[in-house]
Amino acid sequence: MTTHDEYLAGLRDRLQQDGCDVSEAELRGGRALLGYRKDFKIQWMGSRLHTMVLALPWDRVDLPALEGFVADAAQWSHLNKKGLYNGLQSGTALFPVLVGNEVTPPAAQAAAAKQRQEFGQVTRPVTVDLSTGTTSMFTGSPVVGFVFNGFLKAKSRAYFG
Repeated sequence: MTTHDEYLAGLRDRLQQDGCDVSEAELRGGRALLGYRKDFKIQWMGSRLHTMVLALPWDRVDLPALEGFVADAAQWSHLNKKGLYNGLQSGTALFPVLVGNEVTPPAAQAAAAKQRQEFGQVTRPVTVDLSTGTTSMFTGSPVVGFVFNGFLKAKSRAYFG
């Protein structure tokens, strides 16, 4: 079985190998691993995408814990996004990750169900169950933000397996 520290160290390495700036962020639940990168592509209609990964160790990930963390992570990203405001040519992709010793089925299902959208930001929650080695996350094709979907799927595979 992998520990929180081992999983987060591996995630830190994967983020750094992908060119992310890696540091920590203080959230209500504790100190989270933060990975940040920005990309610009003409294929994205000339848009810049700020990608943030906020990963926090947790004991038992249930639906209220996941929902609370996603809300905290979204608020943190809005307040700490680098550069200009989100809008038509700049947006944020947020991966809030709870790494738990146990993940309840409702929490895993909620993480995998859909991406969440706000103006200028898509959020794709991730749960990692250390007891089973299972990762749950959205892998579908959304209508909103579809232009970034291939990029976000590739980042999901690279970071979370």
